[in-house]
Amino acid sequence: MTATKTERSVRDFKRHLLQQAGARDHFEFCKGSQKRMAFWTKLNELGAQNMESQPPEAVPDVDATVTLSDDEWSDLDRELQQLL
Repeated sequence: MTATKTERSVRDFKRHLLQQAGARDHFEFCKGSQKRMAFWTKLNELGAQNMESQPPEAVPDVDATVTLSDDEWSDLDRELQQLL
């Protein structure tokens, strides 16, 4: 039996982050924490990787256009867990 690889985007990770943090939105997640704000900024920069080939006007959600590898997801999740 082969394991199927799930494609997960930066948008998916942001949803995961908000759920894990119990936050309604990024404002609530970042409130009062420079480290959390820096982490959110890092996610925004990851999400902006495809902006030259897929400008924001052409796609409804640029974060959804950037796929994270399993290793990238795991690394980000470890970093998130340290912030929670």
